Amino acid sequence: MKIFLNRRGTHTQTDKIQLLQPIRSQRIFHLQELYFNGISPDSLQQLLYNKPIQTLKLQCSLPMQYLKDNKPQSGTSVELEYVFNPVFTFSNVDSIDASVEKDMALLQLEIAKANQEQAAYLQEQQALQSQLTAATLNLSSPDLATKEQATSTIAKLRTSLQQLKPPYNNKKALQARLSYLQQQLYVRKLQMVSGYVSWRK
Repeated sequence: MKIFLNRRGTHTQTDKIQLLQPIRSQRIFHLQELYFNGISPDSLQQLLYNKPIQTLKLQCSLPMQYLKDNKPQSGTSVELEYVFNPVFTFSNVDSIDASVEKDMALLQLEIAKANQEQAAYLQEQQALQSQLTAATLNLSSPDLATKEQATSTIAKLRTSLQQLKPPYNNKKALQARLSYLQQQLYVRKLQMVSGYVSWRK
């Protein structure tokens, strides 16, 4: 392109551009095209590096962030034109396995139920033990009727304590199962990119 500052073809500090005249270049540009499928984000960045891109169309397995018309955008599909070294932000997303999440919820209910049963057992055991202690103290009473009542009560309380069985405790197994499911809860999904790009060469 030629720049004409004045009619004399010269210029001074006060001269302004009067005319821009395009001229034909001897350089011939070729349009390069490439289709790609299932490549990694790193491979995409290498592919696009330092290329005057005319058209870029991308389809991604997971959402990505990028700029379009200087505005932040996000999505799984991209269409850009006339860009140079576009910047994309990719991420590998951990998604939650719904069936594992459901199994974990059921296990947590079982663990809560086991905790309640254990607490109820300990509470009843403590109550019987307190009654037994009180009845034992009454054995030293000078009153004969009180002693006889205490003896009868002690026998009943001891029988109740013997018959009181702790609940089946499978909390360790439940906790182990829950820990295993927690490791299986998140499914790692890798970002893969497919699309088309054309650039001048």
